[in-house]
Amino acid sequence: MDEIPPEKLVAGYHRGMITGHELVWQLITAATRISPKELLPLVPEELLNDVRQRGLNPPDSPEAAPRVIASVCSTGAFDWNAWQREQQAKYYDGVWRWYRFLTEQASRHL
Repeated sequence: MDEIPPEKLVAGYHRGMITGHELVWQLITAATRISPKELLPLVPEELLNDVRQRGLNPPDSPEAAPRVIASVCSTGAFDWNAWQREQQAKYYDGVWRWYRFLTEQASRHL
């Protein structure tokens, strides 16, 4: 499945198509394919603190990552648990990338 470009997600947020919580999740998982340095300028100011809080407090394992609440359209058999684990793994990977970026930025400003 193709990922939605972050710029389109931010535009959707500003038009009320997705919530701030959904956008933050998407920007965190986007870090698996785009550097947080490139993503940071896209984060709406009102969501910066949420991204920082999540980025500076990553879970200890993919299993400890938040679970996604979503509806999924599928034809045929669908393994909900496998899909959920995949989403948690993406979040875990992305949030740790944000963590490394944010802690590096903080250490530069000391």
